[in-house]
Amino acid sequence: MKRLILSFSFLITSFSFLSQLCGTSVVPPAVVNGVSVTSTFTGSTTVFTAAFTSCTFTTPANSIHLGGSVAFTYTFHFAVPVNNVVLVITATGSPVAEVFTFTTNNGNPAITVNGSCFTTVAGNVITSGAGAGTMGGGGIFTFTRPTAYTSLTISGPGGSSGSLFALCSSSVAPSSTVINDTICLG
Repeated sequence: MKRLILSFSFLITSFSFLSQLCGTSVVPPAVVNGVSVTSTFTGSTTVFTAAFTSCTFTTPANSIHLGGSVAFTYTFHFAVPVNNVVLVITATGSPVAEVFTFTTNNGNPAITVNGSCFTTVAGNVITSGAGAGTMGGGGIFTFTRPTAYTSLTISGPGGSSGSLFALCSSSVAPSSTVINDTICLG
């Protein structure tokens, strides 16, 4: 019985941590923590009007729906350099995996998995959703570079009905590495 209570307690703590990590999510255009966030895109990109949950991860109403039918490229633009941006991704795959490649204007980001289901990460690529069932896979991911960046681009071949993306508002803030970057660059 103690083991069950400890396991349940761990799950509640884990979900609470993930919820605090993201708090609320937003879709551009928006001003978040004083940072203006806009976007540009090509290919299969639309707005998904309802909130959606895969496993325990939820994207809000009016999230970004990428890759529903064909290839896509979606770029978040930040008015000032940022780092450690967090995205929530839901509705991936089912029945096959979807593939997402991430880049910044300063090179490929390192991707930290804060929680996920039916998902793997290799370098700057997330593959997600194979075998997930009708609600798909997804997770919460942090995108980090040694130097701050002003754009984060997601690209992929599309298919399998697409996936949903939202930006975690608590992760958008001017980077503290801007001062160091300026000093080092001259």
